[in-house]
Amino acid sequence: MSLFAIQYAFADYLAAVGQAIAGDYQPLLALSETFTAVPPPDPVGESFALEVPVACGEYSAPFDLGDTLSKRLATFDRGLTELPDDAFAWFSKQGWVDSSLEQVDLCLKYPKPRLSLQLRPPYNGPFPDVPVLMLNGDIDLQTPLEMAGQAKGYWPNSAFLTIRDATHVTISNNGCALITAVSFLQCPTLPDEQTCDSPPARS
Repeated sequence: MSLFAIQYAFADYLAAVGQAIAGDYQPLLALSETFTAVPPPDPVGESFALEVPVACGEYSAPFDLGDTLSKRLATFDRGLTELPDDAFAWFSKQGWVDSSLEQVDLCLKYPKPRLSLQLRPPYNGPFPDVPVLMLNGDIDLQTPLEMAGQAKGYWPNSAFLTIRDATHVTISNNGCALITAVSFLQCPTLPDEQTCDSPPARS
């Protein structure tokens, strides 16, 4: 069963585990069949082609994207060598680097950014006074609510919606979040922050 699949139906998964403990395995078996099926095309357009420029343009990396490729490689290799052998617990250092979950060397060969350095992280503002919609799952372990709330403070014209029973990338696992985001993109009027307060419907 895929960990990524589970996170998109986390509440259903927990309920199914509870029923399995009580002796009813059908809900858990049904979820397992769903998670192992070939997924349909993603309606929100998520793709690896989009992930790379976002990750390499916005996330920090253990090397400077402004450097040449040879210097990036040297910096990366030196940093990896200097880490203690148990830096990643039972994983080897190289095993961690090669992990599909971490992909810390994903951007090693990414082209040098053409954006002004002022527009790339870290950028401490002041931020523009434009409408900003922020969606955060209440069980998101990658960007906890406290971090999202802190980020909201930087944007003077924003709405922050907490999506119940949702993990990371709320528009992929919550219908209200998806509808709200699409409506905002079509007409950038900020919604009421209680818009998605109702619990999601169970299928």
